[in-house]
Amino acid sequence: MTTQPDNPPEEPAFDASQPLIVFDGVCVLCSGFVRMVVGLDRKSSGALSFLGEPR
Repeated sequence: MTTQPDNPPEEPAFDASQPLIVFDGVCVLCSGFVRMVVGLDRKSSGALSFLGEPR
């Protein structure tokens, strides 16, 4: 027998139906790839997120 959690799951922080690209802003190859994707994605069908270094 399984029990239901007291709190329902939270809504996701982003729309999971669209692609999400997480990239390293330090790497030249990653930055170039992101610039290419932004140039080709004229409909803005995805989201980009920068993965920074922890401080």
